[in-house]
Amino acid sequence: MQFPGFLSENGVIGVTAPSCGLVDAPHVYGFESAKSMWQKKNISVKETPNVRKSIGYVSSSKEDRAKEYMSLIEDSEVEAIVCAAGGDFLMEMLPLLDFETIKKNPKWTAGYSDPTGIVFLQTVLGDIASIYGGNFTSYGMDPLPDSIKVQRNFLLGLLGNKFIQKSYPMFQDHWKPQIIGIEPYEPDTEVCWKTASQHAETFSGRAIGGCFDVLMEIVGTKMDKVNEFAKKYAEDGILWYLESFSLPNERIYSGLWQLREAGWFENAKGFMFGRPAMETTSLIGMDYYEAIKMALGDLNVPIVFDACVGHKPPCIMMINGAMTKVSCANGKGSVEIELK
Repeated sequence: MQFPGFLSENGVIGVTAPSCGLVDAPHVYGFESAKSMWQKKNISVKETPNVRKSIGYVSSSKEDRAKEYMSLIEDSEVEAIVCAAGGDFLMEMLPLLDFETIKKNPKWTAGYSDPTGIVFLQTVLGDIASIYGGNFTSYGMDPLPDSIKVQRNFLLGLLGNKFIQKSYPMFQDHWKPQIIGIEPYEPDTEVCWKTASQHAETFSGRAIGGCFDVLMEIVGTKMDKVNEFAKKYAEDGILWYLESFSLPNERIYSGLWQLREAGWFENAKGFMFGRPAMETTSLIGMDYYEAIKMALGDLNVPIVFDACVGHKPPCIMMINGAMTKVSCANGKGSVEIELK
């Protein structure tokens, strides 16, 4: 596993829009606020042309999105890449990426939600660690939440190669409208991690995962080399973290079944599920927790629910490809990450 270097003094972050571009006033203002935050840390921001564009449901054509992402990969000045925002249909550009070139130019790529496609495959196909955490506009909040400070400080190299993140006391359970674009989170609900066993659990392995809705778009394609990845790191074992955006519970069950049959969960040491972004639904009355336990329960590995990962902030930053230990007890949890 390759672990890219951290940002150097007077380093450069590249920003591109592989999903949606930033065209409405709140997102543009949030983007400018994020740039200002990094500039105060003596970090320059280099944005590709599609960051401030929108055609239909995406920032630009799939060809342009792939080209602009690869331009940052090949730019020797750029030390890390952060996706501008989430959205839909990032998967269109994935077959156009040159993973051999990506392998030769290892650098941190960060994002969450639809950018799962890029960060997940950078690790699975490129064997380069990647960040599942806030998109670029997240850095524009004022004041900056502690969870986003963790991501900033990680990229600056202030956390080192081994660090622990603990579950947060409260999370924001409901969407809040962005009026200005720099509004911070407003936690309103108590955090409570759960385990399928209803007992304390601790497990470790090499972490991989992201937004489950997006991973369902990858399974079975020519880019699906997850089974090979799981075999390569069989000695370490695989620690899966997953979170859903808007899937009904029966689709979560059938999707997990599909990934399992495709060999994704070979050598799994345990699963950590984030809080679902949308209210869980089912046309047949299937419970969310039941769906997961039906799909994975007989693997006889730990399963954690409602962890601080995903769309309902604040969230723990995950590092695809890093050795990771998850602990859960009495409704609280922790994630220890080591870059090795």
